[in-house]
Amino acid sequence: MFDREYLKKEMEKLDGLVTGRIDLYLIGGGSMSFQNLKDATKDIDVVVRSGNDMTLLKVALKRMGYSIPAIRGPYKEMQASLIMENQDGFRWDIFVNVICGGLKLSDAMVNRAVALFSMDRVSVNMISLEDIFIFKSVTSRERDREDMYLLFLQGLDFNVIRDEMFWQNEENTNAA
Repeated sequence: MFDREYLKKEMEKLDGLVTGRIDLYLIGGGSMSFQNLKDATKDIDVVVRSGNDMTLLKVALKRMGYSIPAIRGPYKEMQASLIMENQDGFRWDIFVNVICGGLKLSDAMVNRAVALFSMDRVSVNMISLEDIFIFKSVTSRERDREDMYLLFLQGLDFNVIRDEMFWQNEENTNAA
């Protein structure tokens, strides 16, 4: 497991190696770690807004020593655009706008996100607790159920969750 200091150091290394400006949106345990809801996480789930951003991220992570691991089980079902892991076993699950094959990083989610820190080339944003709850609800990993309970205990705005779910449902209907 990796604590928020480890995550921050990885972001700082990334900032020194990425060749263009990139905005990262933390959607899982990494975001919960930075919000002091978890002491540590196994991986970091991030969303980028474009394929170009993913390419910039991939190249920089490779320069940091990350490689693409063999993926199986629940991680394969999440349908990440890219998964990379380093020698320490720390993993980046990277999505381009769409998470788990259907849930989108909406403009409303981006507007609810809070800037965590901004460096020379990398800005890191945490999505809201309500949006983390939504993302966790579409996975099949046991630890995500535990995280949902922890999020629930924080006191969520279920109107935000309802409105976002309606929007997501409408978007998926239109895409079909």
